[in-house]
Amino acid sequence: MIKIMLVGSNHTLDMMKVLLNESAIETSISKNEALPDVTIYEIDSIQTLFKTPKSFTNPTFLYITNNNKELLDNVKNYAVSGLIFPPLTTVGIMSKITNLSLIKPSKIKKEDYEVTRIKIMAKSESIPPLPALAQELIKLTRDDSTSITQLTDNIKMDQGISTAIVKLVNSPFYGVKQDISSIDRATALLGFNSIKNIAIASSMNSYYQKNFSMYKTTGNEMWKHSYNVACISQIIGKQLELDHESLYLAGLLHDIGKIVLVDFLEKPVNYIEDEQEQIGFNHAEIGALVLEKWAIVSEVTEAVKTHHNFDADTFGKILYFANKIDNNKELADEIIREMQLVFGIQDITIVTKKILAAINDDNEVFR
Repeated sequence: MIKIMLVGSNHTLDMMKVLLNESAIETSISKNEALPDVTIYEIDSIQTLFKTPKSFTNPTFLYITNNNKELLDNVKNYAVSGLIFPPLTTVGIMSKITNLSLIKPSKIKKEDYEVTRIKIMAKSESIPPLPALAQELIKLTRDDSTSITQLTDNIKMDQGISTAIVKLVNSPFYGVKQDISSIDRATALLGFNSIKNIAIASSMNSYYQKNFSMYKTTGNEMWKHSYNVACISQIIGKQLELDHESLYLAGLLHDIGKIVLVDFLEKPVNYIEDEQEQIGFNHAEIGALVLEKWAIVSEVTEAVKTHHNFDADTFGKILYFANKIDNNKELADEIIREMQLVFGIQDITIVTKKILAAINDDNEVFR
C-alpha cells in the first residue's frame, strides 16, 4: 500500500480516494509522523505554485489544473518527481507514482546480499562484449573520413542483419514510399547515420535470446522496446540540439542490465523497485556496470544508470521520458506534454508525430 499525502482541494481529495481505493490518502501529516511515500500538490494558479516548495525530501508530484502560460513556464524550476494533468485516472496516477524513485531498502539479509552481489558482479563480467559489427560501425562513424561504401560493405558481411535492416527500413516509422530491397538503396534514401543506427540495433538482437518471463515479456519484445526507446531518445535529442547519436545508443542499451538480473529473479517483477526488494539491485545500476566494462562513454553509461529518475541529468531525463512513453503508449500524449514543459520545447507537433510513429510501428522484424 502506498501512503499518499494530497495538498489540494477537498474535491480532488475525494476524487483520488475513489481512484486509488487501495492506497492510504491523507491531507495532512504531523511533525512526529513519518513522511508519506508520495506527496501530490494540486496547482491551480501561479500564486499556488509560488507558495509551493521548490525541493522536497520525498517523491513529490505537481497536479497541474491550469494551462496558464506563466505557470507552465515556471514549473521547470521545481525539483519534483513528475507532473500530473487532468483528467485523473487510476492508470495515469499509478503509472506515475509506482515507477519512479520509490525504491525501498531491500529486506535481504546482509550475508545473502553479499553472496548475491558477488554472483551478479561475476555474471556482469561474463556478458559478451558488444558485437563486432556494432563496435566497428561505432568506430567508423566517429571517423570523419569514413565513406558510405565502407559502412555498407561492413553491414553486407552479415546476411541476417542486412535482412533485418531492409525490413526495418520498409516499416511505417521511416515513411519510405517505395519498397527497398538492398542496403545500398536504403543507405541512399535514409542516410549514413540512420543505417548505422539500424545496423547496431539489429546486431544486438542476440542479447535477448533468452527467457524473460520473470519480466512478463519476451526477448523480441524487449529488443523492440529498446529500439523504440532509442528512436524516441534520438528524436528528442535532435529537437534539443544535443548529441542524438549518443542518446540513440543510450536508448538501445538502457535495459541491458535485465539480461543479467533475469537469472537471479525468483518471482515476476513489474517495476524497478520489485528488483530491488527481491535481490538488492536493479537493472539500471547493473546495466551501468556492463557499459563500464564495455568502455561506453560516461554520458551514455550515466544516462542508463539514472533512466528511472525524473531528476536525472539531461541525458538521463531524456531516457526517462523515452522509456516511459514506450511503456505507457496509451498515455503518450500526456507524457509528451509533460516532457515539453520540462525541456521548454516550443513547438511539440512534429516531435509528437515522429514519436507516435515510432511507438506504433509494428514491423514483423520484431516478431
